[in-house]
Amino acid sequence: MVGGVSIANSNNWVIYLGHTTKTYFSSYTDWEAYSNLIQVYSGIVSSNPPAGWYEITLDTPFSYNNTYNLIIAIDENKAGYDSFTQYSLIFTPAQTNRAISYHSDVTNPNPASPGTASGRYAYISQLQLDILTGPYNPSGFSAVSGGTNDIDLSWNLNANSDTVVIAYSTNNTFGTPVNSTVYEVNDALSGGGTIVYKGKGTAYNHSGLNHSTNYYYKVFSLNDYGEYSDGVSDFAQTDCDEVTVFPWTETFEDNPGSRACWTQIQESGNASWSFSGGSTGGSVSTAYGGAKNARFISQAGTNSPVTKLVTPQLDLSSFTTPYLQFYYAQEVSSGYQNQLKVYYRVSPSDSWVQLAHYTTSVSSWIFAELVLPNPSATYQIAFEGINNSGFANVIDNVKVFQPADMGVVSVTTTQPFTSDVTIGTQKNFIVGV
Repeated sequence: MVGGVSIANSNNWVIYLGHTTKTYFSSYTDWEAYSNLIQVYSGIVSSNPPAGWYEITLDTPFSYNNTYNLIIAIDENKAGYDSFTQYSLIFTPAQTNRAISYHSDVTNPNPASPGTASGRYAYISQLQLDILTGPYNPSGFSAVSGGTNDIDLSWNLNANSDTVVIAYSTNNTFGTPVNSTVYEVNDALSGGGTIVYKGKGTAYNHSGLNHSTNYYYKVFSLNDYGEYSDGVSDFAQTDCDEVTVFPWTETFEDNPGSRACWTQIQESGNASWSFSGGSTGGSVSTAYGGAKNARFISQAGTNSPVTKLVTPQLDLSSFTTPYLQFYYAQEVSSGYQNQLKVYYRVSPSDSWVQLAHYTTSVSSWIFAELVLPNPSATYQIAFEGINNSGFANVIDNVKVFQPADMGVVSVTTTQPFTSDVTIGTQKNFIVGV
C-alpha cells in the first residue's frame, strides 16, 4: 500500500480465489465464472493502511493445483466512496487486459453476474502469497468417548475433499507418513502410530478398546499426488468400567490410576478438585495416607464456586446395607468456612440425593461413615465442595464396602426341667432352661 491514504469508505472486502485457464480478459463481459471461485475472506480491512505490505489472513485456506493460473477477485461492499488516484503499487511490465473491474458509487454488483465491466487493465496491484506445500489438514477433528470400549472420531474434509488417513497410539507418539507411500488400515507408521482409518468419510467409531484408557489420534489429508498434510491431533479416554470388586478404596494417588475414573460437575462457578498433599494452608499439610488427597479450592467467594467430585459407577446390586467411609478436613480461615456435602444417585440419569452436610471447622483429618441407601448396579457418590473463602476442603481414603454379617456359629439347647420348691406354705412352679 502507498500509505497515508484513507479507504474508510472502501474497506469492506470479500476475497475470492480460483483456478483459471485465462491469460487475459477478452472482453468487458469475460468474467471468470462465479462457480469457479471460492470465498476465502470476508471482513473489514484497515481504513488507513500503512505504507508497505498489508497482510490479510484468509478465513479459508485455498488449495492451489500448481497447474492452472490463479485468479484473485475482490468484492468491495462499503457504502460511499473514497477519492484518490493511487491506493496501491502495481507490477510492471504491463500485460494487455490482465485485469478487469466494475466500479460504481451507486450500484453494488452481484459477484455472480457483475454485468459489463467498467474497464480492463494492463496491470495488477503488487501482491504476494504465502503458499504451503502439500494438502491442507482436515478441519474440526474431534475424539470423544463412546463408552467403555469405543471412541467416536469426527472431522471435516479439506476444501479439495482429499482422502483422510488416521493413525492412533496409546502413548501419543506418531511418525510422519512418507509422501508417495501407500498406507492401509493396520499398517504401522515408522516412528509410532497404527493406521485405523482411510477413506473420504467424516466419522469413524474406533471399537474394541480397553476401558479407562487414553487413546491418541492424528489425522492427515492425502491428495491425488500422494502428498500428506502435516496432521492434526486429538485424544480421548474410554469410559471407566463399573466397579464390581469390593471393598473398593480410593486413595487419590497417581497409581494405580483409578483416580482418572472420577468425574467432576461444576454446579456454580468454574473450579475443579485437584490432587495434592494436604490443604492450601492451615494445619492440614499432608494427605491422610500416601502422598496425595483430593482437594477443593480456597478463594474469595460466598457459596461459590461449587463442584462435585463423582465416583465411577459402583455395582452395589448384591448388597443390602453398603457403607461409605472416608476422611476429611475443612479448616476455618479468619472466620470463613468452606463446607462439604455428600450425595448419592442410583444411576447417572437419576437426581442426586443428599446424604450429609458438614458445616463446621475440622482442622485435622477426621473419620466419617455413612450408610448408603437404595443400592443399585449403577450407583454413584459425590463429594461436593462449597467455597466460602475458608481453607480448602480435603478428602482421602474413600472406601465403599458391605460389612461382614454377624452369622450364628452354633446353637446349644438344654432340656427344660421342673421342680417343686416349698416356700412357706405355698408351692411355686419353676421352669428352668
